[in-house]
Amino acid sequence: MNSELSLNFLPNMAGEAEGLGDAGIETFRGSPYVSVARETAQNSRDARNNENAPIILKINKFGIKSQNLPAIEDFKKAVLQCLKKSNVRGSEKEKEFFQHALNVLSKDEIQILSVEDFNTKGVAGPCEEGKPFHALVKADGVSIKADVDSGGSFGIGKSAMYACSDIQTVYYSTKYQDEQGIKSLFMGKTLFMSHQGEDGTEYGRKGYLSAANYMPIDSFNGLADCFQRNELGTSIFSICARETQNEWYFDVLVALIINFFGAVYRGDMEFEVDNGNIKLNKHNIAYWFNNEKLQEAVKSLQMQEKFEVSKKLFNCLNDQITVAETINIPNLGEVKIHVLVREKMGYTVGIIRNGMYITNNLSNFNESFKRFPLYREFTALVEPIDKESSEWFKRLENPSHDSLSADRITDPKKRKLGQKLFKELASSIRDVIKKLAKTEIKESLELNELNDFFKTDGSDKTSAIGPIKKIGHNAPTPIKKVKKTRQHSLASQEGNSENPNPNPNPNQNPNQNPNPNPNLNPNRKPIKSQPIFLENERNLLVDQSNKQKRRLLFNSPVNGIVNIRILAAGLSTTEHLEVAVSDRGNLINGDLQVSCKKGERIRMDIEFITEYEGPLEIEAVHLVNAIEESL
Repeated sequence: MNSELSLNFLPNMAGEAEGLGDAGIETFRGSPYVSVARETAQNSRDARNNENAPIILKINKFGIKSQNLPAIEDFKKAVLQCLKKSNVRGSEKEKEFFQHALNVLSKDEIQILSVEDFNTKGVAGPCEEGKPFHALVKADGVSIKADVDSGGSFGIGKSAMYACSDIQTVYYSTKYQDEQGIKSLFMGKTLFMSHQGEDGTEYGRKGYLSAANYMPIDSFNGLADCFQRNELGTSIFSICARETQNEWYFDVLVALIINFFGAVYRGDMEFEVDNGNIKLNKHNIAYWFNNEKLQEAVKSLQMQEKFEVSKKLFNCLNDQITVAETINIPNLGEVKIHVLVREKMGYTVGIIRNGMYITNNLSNFNESFKRFPLYREFTALVEPIDKESSEWFKRLENPSHDSLSADRITDPKKRKLGQKLFKELASSIRDVIKKLAKTEIKESLELNELNDFFKTDGSDKTSAIGPIKKIGHNAPTPIKKVKKTRQHSLASQEGNSENPNPNPNPNQNPNQNPNPNPNLNPNRKPIKSQPIFLENERNLLVDQSNKQKRRLLFNSPVNGIVNIRILAAGLSTTEHLEVAVSDRGNLINGDLQVSCKKGERIRMDIEFITEYEGPLEIEAVHLVNAIEESL
């Protein structure tokens, strides 16, 4: 045990009454493990040492023998004195806190939560005003960081570790390098209440586990191994860590994946939780987003909405069809906007900075990103990408880093400028989304299928401005009517075992396989089918002179054989459009069967039996156990 260390409270010369309550700690009290993960990871994100390697953050919980906790007897004495004072005050909250603190300190084993970062620079000393270590341990509401676009600017994030401690005590251990070489610092800080010491001296609420004059020790000699650093970086310890009903490590993982998916995806950060039993990195983040046990923790924490937003934003970064555009707003800087357009994904906008998720709106600049009439469904991710823009975003962030407001700027001129710039940004974001996701509205569209409803007799006539066409002159498109169904039966495709193609198509391409579906025979098990949605599907009328021809383009979401049925999209019903010729796949009763690879861009030129130039609807079914050899 290091004999230099003792618990020393600051004298209360004026006799001020200082309570147990602390605004910063109360901010994070509700979900302490979630808060610890978010706040400590953000601070480590700003101290990266080697830019070519990821920051690694290790978050663990362990127990040590009570006799190995520095100055544990000093802590017990201080708790007893505070308990006496709280009995005098009559504060039930304070009495409960200090009685519980005495109980946990009296146990044979003390629980500790540790957060250790690697590939970081450490917190530079010495412990004097203006230095990062002093700002970390001895300053309130102060943040000193080298980069203007770093994570925290309020200095309250460090309160999260105190919120996780049943005795509101945190130890700090760091190893850093300056001009003289590699140096070490260690000290602790406690936040109790004003009280009277055993010697009758009045003390304030702040106490330091320190050497003489409230200063850190500069050697790890005599400290338990768990408090020592062997390489550059910082370790922070929450003493007497709070017990939880949930599995604490999943609470931590939920916070990390929701808030740092961007940094993890790009390989800037990696996390190891619960002694490495849980690892989060760029290789497995997609797995964790779909992990059932993690989703149970999300539900328990009531963070489903945040989780789903982050999952969509991660997919936006990860998807190959995402389109990214960079805008440059004078006096604000460069901002990149990633847009993924895809069906059945809703409308989501999210903002990240330095790989950390901030918010999903700019409501303080009259843009909530809630209404997108006539837009295709999309996800858009917005991020500042240069120093100037990142600094602006940082200035406007609130202490909990989940909102942006120019009202946070004290300088009236800069506040007015910030309001103007972010209104312009909000408008620019919507313009980019509009360009990429808004449905194009045409001035007119011929609907020949409605001719039956307006047909009348009479000859073509002329007027002063030219010939008048007889209504109904162009006959409606003759198409085979079928009952609308989303999951058409495969039995009709198999046909009779003696005649696998009982209805040969007279327009069948002679070069195509005369027995186009050898997979389907009476000796095989019934084919399993699964309806699917084709991704990024498009169809083009490639030859204006030939209304029978179309070009289909889509990305397959599966590997294997896909059965495609094409329908004419009507007002209340759909009608089957039989395909006569295709340059890919096989034809089965007017449908197409195509061998696909997941993610592959498929292009097919087809011809229908009859002319049709209206809108199409495509139904796709994955034939799960069909054989691909003939396709």
